[in-house]
Order: sequence, then structure tokens, then C-alpha cells
Amino acid sequence: MLAEGRRLVPARSGLHEHLAVVDQGPCIDATVRPSQRARRALNATVTFEVDGASTTIPVAELLAPPTEEHRRLHRLPHGAVIRHLDVPRPSGPSIYLKAMDRAAWQFALVGVAAVRGGDDVIVVASGIAATPYVLDAVSSTLAGDWSGDVIDRAAAAATEGLSPGERNGYKLPLLRGLTRRALDSLR
Repeated sequence: MLAEGRRLVPARSGLHEHLAVVDQGPCIDATVRPSQRARRALNATVTFEVDGASTTIPVAELLAPPTEEHRRLHRLPHGAVIRHLDVPRPSGPSIYLKAMDRAAWQFALVGVAAVRGGDDVIVVASGIAATPYVLDAVSSTLAGDWSGDVIDRAAAAATEGLSPGERNGYKLPLLRGLTRRALDSLR
């Protein structure tokens, strides 16, 4: 799981059951905040202020996985103060589902937020990456066809290209199942 040139992150070879299955950089911590994936799925924007100047950007640009040079999960400039968060009302049906081990943890092991607008859908997962992870392959597989067979293929596409470790591969069937349930509910 280590890419060439990456520093060794002990969690990659250790106890990583709850960590990311998407390799986005040096950190494999998995976001578990439901509000982040919902804001991302709903195309929310955030307005922040730095030295009296106000800027509005999509939440998708605000949240970013860490890099060796930039070790935060956001791209706010130093000294920025968030002044406003705009979360638009969805134009169509939406859903949030999560799978969790309630006996051990209170957060989602895997979560899926989905918003449908006409024949298009945005599906955002958490618990699999450092930031809310947009499942573009799901949307492109559906391509406006909401039949059962296509939904099955779209749910399978949710895990394409993901590379779990030895202990967190269980997240892949959870992600496929939640994606399938979410798409079924949005038909």
C-alpha cells in the first residue's frame, strides 16, 4: 500500500480496520463526519474572510486530503474566519445511510449521501477516504438509466479502484450495499 517515495505511516501496516481504503496521500485517516458528505453532495458553499476580504468557494474546494506539504484537511488560508455556510435545498430526493458497529463505535464505518436531480445523481461516501469521496463512477454508470440491473452495476462501480489493507477490506461490500440501497431509494 505504500507508494514510492512516501514516508512510512505506521497505520498502513498496523491496526487500520477503521481507516481509509482510498490512498490520497500520506494520511489514511477516514473522515466520519456526516455533515461533510451531505454538504459535499448538496454542492454547499462556504464564505470566509481574510484581512477584511470575503471569498466564497464550494465545499468541494475547501475540503482536501492532506499532502506532505499541506497537512490539513481543508484549504482555508491562514487567518481565515468562516462567516457563512450555504447549503442549498436539494432539487430532488436525497438520502443518507451509514453502517456502524454500535457496540464499539458511534461513527459510521462507511456512510453514503446521495442526491438526485432529474436523471443525475451525486453520491458521496465517507469512512473510506480522508475527505468526503465523490463516487463519480456510480453517476457515470447510471447515466440516466435507473433500472435494477444498471443500479446493480453502479453499486459495483462504487468500489472500483479502491485498495483496502488487510484489515479494512470489509468496507468494500458495505460501500456497495449502502450505495445500492441509496440508489434504490432515489428511483
